[in-house]
Amino acid sequence: MRKIFLVFAVFFISHLVFSKPFSISITSNLFLSKSEVKELVYTESVSEKLSELVWEESPVVKVGLSSSIIFKNINLNMNFASAIPYECGNMYDSDWNLSGLKTTYSIHEQNLKNDISCGVEFLYDFEILNGFFNLLPGFSLNYNYIAFEGRNGYGWYGGWQYSKTGKDESWNSENARRAKKVAGIDYNKQDVSCFLSLYSGIKLNDLYLKLGFSFSPFSFYDVNDYHHGATGSGFDNEYIFYSNFKRIKVDFGGSYKFSKYFMLDVEGIFEKQFLDYGDMYSNYYTEKLTKTKQKSGIEFYDFSVKIGFNFLVL
Repeated sequence: MRKIFLVFAVFFISHLVFSKPFSISITSNLFLSKSEVKELVYTESVSEKLSELVWEESPVVKVGLSSSIIFKNINLNMNFASAIPYECGNMYDSDWNLSGLKTTYSIHEQNLKNDISCGVEFLYDFEILNGFFNLLPGFSLNYNYIAFEGRNGYGWYGGWQYSKTGKDESWNSENARRAKKVAGIDYNKQDVSCFLSLYSGIKLNDLYLKLGFSFSPFSFYDVNDYHHGATGSGFDNEYIFYSNFKRIKVDFGGSYKFSKYFMLDVEGIFEKQFLDYGDMYSNYYTEKLTKTKQKSGIEFYDFSVKIGFNFLVL
């Protein structure tokens, strides 16, 4: 009886897997990306901005792999991408006093250390007009990690500790002190986000045009920066964010099928995290990271152009 059941199970699973419509494809991807991340510190009431770090990637080359499993109308997509580390722009550091006067401004050469992402996506394909038009609602789960180094900085310091008058002065005032060498800052951010998506597509013979919109009902961010000291050890800041409905993504592009087994994908991807607030932890005054009364902020955008070489495996 067990042998009969086993034979039947193998036959049934083989029929599902190897009968159409079932396919497995692998895509090698090349990205060219430009992005900007803002890290902010506010007063307890978020009424005044006290600090802002702006990290830019301009531009960055990424390589990746993705795979797609399609069974009938169900699509399962998995992806991984990693950037090539190198100098990618500048980091800009600004500080304000409680009166809203910008007292500090510095510029640092920025090096990208790591930028990796991975995700899994489930879609259901509604075919309309015999497959001429498609609607694909779905959801995805994504993880991202990025790390920067800011080095070889210079800046202008108008805070009362540094100014020529002993009072707070504007960073661009003649009374501010010019620093030709500024201690560096390290930065890393990791986040987990879930997205709800809706894609649409039009098939024109071997050409497929697509447009998609996604939003994140929930995103979690863990951000850390380390400020190197001018004469020794520095201090850490950590920022924790739980963001709801403030991250969106727009995908647009097309695919051209050269043969049964090969297809070229070209896609533009724009992603935006709108300003949101979280908690701040610091060991500036303590030995361990301790929650402060100040609030932190996060905001970023990323625009990528992706070229993919898709191969049908099965």
